[in-house]
Amino acid sequence: MTKVLEHSTDFSLVQGLLAKDTGFEMLASSFADLPLDPYIQGDFRYRCYSNVKIEAGHIRRQPTKTFMQPSHINQYLGDVERQYQEIPEQTLTGAAMSAMLKDFKDQCALSDDAVIEIHQIRIKTQSRNATPPAPEGVHQDGFNYLGIYVIGTQTVEGGEVMLYEAKDEAPFFCERFADGQYVILDDARYFHNAAPVLPLPGQDQGYWDVVVLTAHAG
Repeated sequence: MTKVLEHSTDFSLVQGLLAKDTGFEMLASSFADLPLDPYIQGDFRYRCYSNVKIEAGHIRRQPTKTFMQPSHINQYLGDVERQYQEIPEQTLTGAAMSAMLKDFKDQCALSDDAVIEIHQIRIKTQSRNATPPAPEGVHQDGFNYLGIYVIGTQTVEGGEVMLYEAKDEAPFFCERFADGQYVILDDARYFHNAAPVLPLPGQDQGYWDVVVLTAHAG
């Protein structure tokens, strides 16, 4: 299911729901094996990162590279070269991830030469402490296209996906996503953030799992 939130002659913003019959459970279970993000203080964020091209319908892993955003884009970790572990081949080429990547390419009208960057992230939270999924706050990622896919949540509240016309304005979109729900947006036009997550009352901990896809036009 895909729902157009806003339509114009250029790509703007779409919302949808991933099919649950294409290896979704395998993708969701893979988050349990993510390594700790070494660039964040604390033990609340776990992450893998890979780059791919989709050529003639086939997922082609690209050479490993460091991930870096300029400081004017990311005030929290800007100008820091970050090296993350690759997403395992079984996860990368699994049915759910493959379907997600191909749909993202189609929605954004990307060419076979376009590189899609994949961030697989788990946010853990515990002891009723609010944990921000994005420590940099309201931001853009510095790409033309951005996809936010909530894959799984367990015993948490919060985590609403929030979209903004401008960084210093109130969000025009704020919604708690169900498992499999996603939004793809023009990253050069909109800003985004996610509300802090925390365990449900009576729970010691919980998690919020998301895949973020980014790409430049092409």
